[in-house]
Amino acid sequence: MGDGRLVFGLVTGSVTVGLASQDTSENALCELGLDAVRFKGPLHHGDTITAYTEVLEAADSPDRDDAGIVRFKHWGCNQHGEVVCEMERLVLIKRRSHWAQR
Repeated sequence: MGDGRLVFGLVTGSVTVGLASQDTSENALCELGLDAVRFKGPLHHGDTITAYTEVLEAADSPDRDDAGIVRFKHWGCNQHGEVVCEMERLVLIKRRSHWAQR
């Protein structure tokens, strides 16, 4: 474990979302919300954090035909596999049919 100093909770949440965004935000148009944020355990200075994601639901956007709304659940875990942070995130994501041709 780290040296006893605790990491401020919002830093833990920001790192969790940042790590998860590498896999969930490539075609994101807009962040719509972040809720159900829970800090489940301490994270200490020097600890390692990893992020895991589950898609909870996907729905049509009510006002855009080129995008849909996806609700993700993110977990941040320390190096012992203990959940230290969890949250739900709502993102407007471009539909595959509207991706630029590569």
